[in-house]
Amino acid sequence: MRLSDLRKDWKFRLTSAIAGTMCAALPGGTVTLVSQELIALFGLLLAGALPTMILTATILRAGAFSPKRVGDYATALDKQLSFWFSLFIWALVACVAIMLSKALWNGGRDCHLIIPAVAVGQFRWTVIHIALTPAANFILGFAGAQVAGRLLPMLAGLRSLLRLNSKIAQEEAEDKVHQDLKPGRQKVAELKPTEGHGELVE
Repeated sequence: MRLSDLRKDWKFRLTSAIAGTMCAALPGGTVTLVSQELIALFGLLLAGALPTMILTATILRAGAFSPKRVGDYATALDKQLSFWFSLFIWALVACVAIMLSKALWNGGRDCHLIIPAVAVGQFRWTVIHIALTPAANFILGFAGAQVAGRLLPMLAGLRSLLRLNSKIAQEEAEDKVHQDLKPGRQKVAELKPTEGHGELVE
């Protein structure tokens, strides 16, 4: 799957929805038991995605490529930057969902959102109870699936940055060698042949 097509794939979105539903069906407090481990995992991704975004935005340097090539690479790097940013955002959403799930599971009891609805009859009201912990768990499952689906493309993105950085370093090294040899070539070009050089002697 290409990086640019990741968000357009309906199967990927469906898988994320299924993952969120399964996470919402977990017994209350399950996420609380492993909240520290999950925060550490997503925090590691956050810590790695931020400097990678900065590297992606600053890797191109003036003088390494022709204007056309710089434009092509800038377009490709812009797509990569969007990918890294989406990974960062989904990991952040997962961390927030973990904290919400832990906060809402208060003392072993789930918090509910009570919404009064329309009146049924003259004096009775229909009340809607929404369990908030499963809702937070659903967000966690959906965001976790989004992050997991980006792990393999992340390797391809890092390899792409490595190839680009190597190409820039190679062209800069070749340009430096060319500049170092330029004075010597000028001196050779200025040399004039001595009188009688190249004549045949009988």
